[in-house]
Amino acid sequence: MSDLSILETSIIEPLDPAFVKKTLSQPPFYQIQGLINTRSIPLPEPTSGTTKQRGLILRGAETNHITTLGKNQLAQQLGVTTIFDLRSDKERAKFGPDPLDIPGVEIVCVPAMSASQTDDLKATFGGKDRTGVAAMLILDLIGVSDEEIIKDYALTRVGGEPMREMMVKRFAPLLQDPEVGEASINALSCRPSVMRATLDMLREEYGGAAGYLKDRLGFSAEDVAKIIENLTSKEK
Repeated sequence: MSDLSILETSIIEPLDPAFVKKTLSQPPFYQIQGLINTRSIPLPEPTSGTTKQRGLILRGAETNHITTLGKNQLAQQLGVTTIFDLRSDKERAKFGPDPLDIPGVEIVCVPAMSASQTDDLKATFGGKDRTGVAAMLILDLIGVSDEEIIKDYALTRVGGEPMREMMVKRFAPLLQDPEVGEASINALSCRPSVMRATLDMLREEYGGAAGYLKDRLGFSAEDVAKIIENLTSKEK
């Protein structure tokens, strides 16, 4: 998808069903029963090591409705070994018990995360804001182009389309409020222009993801170097 203009579409307007079906049926999206908006982030080709395939980093929405088949798809078919849950304890409790107990898969509940060589899934409620920022930091750190980072963020507009009507109904009072309606629409949308502005701010205030990880999250220079090595090299 080279033209991202369709992803600027407001959350209150439906996307073309044929476009959504086609997009969700192909990479980077994965169809996991009970999950939405699950897809791989665009990691660059490894720069060194053997020919052994490197693992995926997946991103997705909340996991409260995952089925037994969905769990098997994550663990057995995709080889996910770790899931980073970026939601707060209060938020997880609000949406009921989370059935994400998968043998062999570690669930890590943290507001920030480190990267590793394992297959990872990052999950928030809609898989847009917190997950989007986490993915952006990883991708910027390893030199992925701005256009790829922006596309990765904006694809949530397609990935979240299956729950668009539910979201619009749920937040209808805010969306229709003359004082906060426009801001609410913007908050629920995934416009490419928003991520472009976020990247500009990241560079202006921190010089990029590496500066943010060190200055705001407390990572050492050695930590950052190890993350970059893990994400840009094949397993040896």
